[in-house]
Amino acid sequence: MSSVETMSAAELQALLKKKKAEEKAAKANAKKGYDQLRDSYIDTVFSKMEDLSAQLRDFKGESVKLGIELHTKMYQTLGREPKDGIDSYTLTSADGLRRVSIERQWRCEYDETSTVAIDTIKAVLRDKFEGRNKSMYRIIDDILSKNGTGDYDERLVARLRKHEEAVDDKRFSEALDILAKAYKPTTSQMYIRAYRREPGGKWRDVVMNWSAM
Repeated sequence: MSSVETMSAAELQALLKKKKAEEKAAKANAKKGYDQLRDSYIDTVFSKMEDLSAQLRDFKGESVKLGIELHTKMYQTLGREPKDGIDSYTLTSADGLRRVSIERQWRCEYDETSTVAIDTIKAVLRDKFEGRNKSMYRIIDDILSKNGTGDYDERLVARLRKHEEAVDDKRFSEALDILAKAYKPTTSQMYIRAYRREPGGKWRDVVMNWSAM
């Protein structure tokens, strides 16, 4: 085998080309090996998380269903008529150390009548403040702007009520009443949470949230 010192220029070029090809192949194999390990990891984690997610979804649905049935059973046991429209209640164990809370949370939105109220409020503010107190007008006009999702802030009525006395206009007050009635529930989501009473008496929830683990 020829040593590097005795190789011709052509032989050196061929050796260099071969070396580069070997290095390229080694890098390609390393990358392929990494890709296989990565995909294997993702397949394992993804499959397990999907399975757990489905289990939790089924568990939640069944737990809420049974909890509602128990709530109805409680009224029957006590000889009372079940109440309609209850959005939250809690079941507590006999020893007082564990409890499960079931709650329906509503998502509310302003309906189409809110536009009438907003237009009236803006007109009143324009009449009263635009000419003599531009800063006040701009601040409240900003409050009346829609957010990034195209909706009005849910606290809109409460924030405007603070200025009702300063505005002192019947039209403004009537528009606020219309706006308050325009805020209506649209969809709801059921939640179920479990708590354990600690020795000191404080209730601590059973963590079901990834970010809290």
